[in-house]
Amino acid sequence: MKHIENRKAEYVNRKLIVVEEVLERNNAGDITKFYGFIGRADGDVDQEGTPINKDTLKFIRKGYRVPRSLMELRKNLLTTNTLTIECLEEVNATVGNSSSFPFNLSCSVNNTTGIVTVTATVKNNVTGTGITNFDFYVTLTSEETNVKIGYVKCTVEFDYD
Repeated sequence: MKHIENRKAEYVNRKLIVVEEVLERNNAGDITKFYGFIGRADGDVDQEGTPINKDTLKFIRKGYRVPRSLMELRKNLLTTNTLTIECLEEVNATVGNSSSFPFNLSCSVNNTTGIVTVTATVKNNVTGTGITNFDFYVTLTSEETNVKIGYVKCTVEFDYD
């Protein structure tokens, strides 16, 4: 997997037990029961690993992550904008039909980094007023298995003024 990293440390998974209270000793005086806390004792850490949390587990389960699915475009001020999708495997990506939109959509894939970049650029001679939201889908297909791994709904907030 491209974006999930293991922790690299001098003593991976070594634990430190801090004795809080001794409950029992044997005849030789050795501790046989105690209350304590378990902490990390990894030594020198060369690289922190990817934290295991609900977002990381969702990323692993789905096979992709969308940090932000909304793009803003302003006809006269912000004429190009992008959004990215991170993928755990090599994919092909396509953008759904957007020919009637007042902007062009393009999609590029960098399978080395696992990043799909969707770019929106305002078309010439666009007319209209106000702000309108346009929804479109990006289809992610596994390059290895040719199975669709996701349909990502994205939105462009377009300001005609």
